[in-house]
Amino acid sequence: MSGVVKWRGLYYVNGRADLSAHRPTAVRRLATFASADFEHWSPCSAVGLDRGPVVYGPSTADHAHQYYEEIHLRAALWDRQSVRMGMHGMWHDHFSGDRAGVVMDLGLALSHDAIHFHEPIPGFRIVLAREQPERPLGVWPSLTQGQGMENFGDRTLYWYSLWRGTARSGVRMISWARDQLGYLKPFRTDEQKAISCPARVEAGPMRAFANVSGVGEHSRLRVGLLDEGLRPIPGCAVQDAEPLAVDALRAPLRWRGGDALTPAMGAVRFDVRFEGVRVEDGRLHAVYLER
Repeated sequence: MSGVVKWRGLYYVNGRADLSAHRPTAVRRLATFASADFEHWSPCSAVGLDRGPVVYGPSTADHAHQYYEEIHLRAALWDRQSVRMGMHGMWHDHFSGDRAGVVMDLGLALSHDAIHFHEPIPGFRIVLAREQPERPLGVWPSLTQGQGMENFGDRTLYWYSLWRGTARSGVRMISWARDQLGYLKPFRTDEQKAISCPARVEAGPMRAFANVSGVGEHSRLRVGLLDEGLRPIPGCAVQDAEPLAVDALRAPLRWRGGDALTPAMGAVRFDVRFEGVRVEDGRLHAVYLER
């Protein structure tokens, strides 16, 4: 019950590890397998995500629920080129092994290599099970992830269901403003800048667009360009950037030196600055590079 992604010539699929597959601790984990031809698969899995605490020592079957915080089933994958997103079941076993007491929210995990995943905010529940307040069949509310996630128009849509079906189950959908599941913003008013990891322009020219919200009269963003060594690129430094002062899903980034990124620039970093008397209002959700 998982999605498959292809990255750098290999196929990757993940699932939930068997309770006894990864000793010395028996616990539900995310496990990833790889294949080059869809016929021959890696003989062992990589632990892609473990939500439980690190506990050393022997373990037996009666300790299968010792953690209370585990991964259920796998991560439903969405390949976004530079990052792979996964929705996973957040298993909360509050009653020491009694499955009737399990509550399951949905969490978000990210991967940059299709093997190892991490929660951007550990323990953050992106879809809460409490939306199903009744207790069908005498069990606590629990959700299960689906493999459907898609951008449609100006919305990001995601489909999921209940873990234990009832007459009121069926397929459900949740939506956000397009690509605005998370954001970067100043935590304090004196922390107004951030620098991205490097992105290499291998074929061009390319243009850059920003997904921004919360900007306006009292809050603005500027995005400049640095080289891989953190030096400003002449004509494209942050002081050369046009301010972003209108909420937009695709606000074009422009500089005094133009609006094109070329292979001659090599690897570039985005130099993000928040400005205005309400810098804490501005939000940067994503930066897109397109030919």
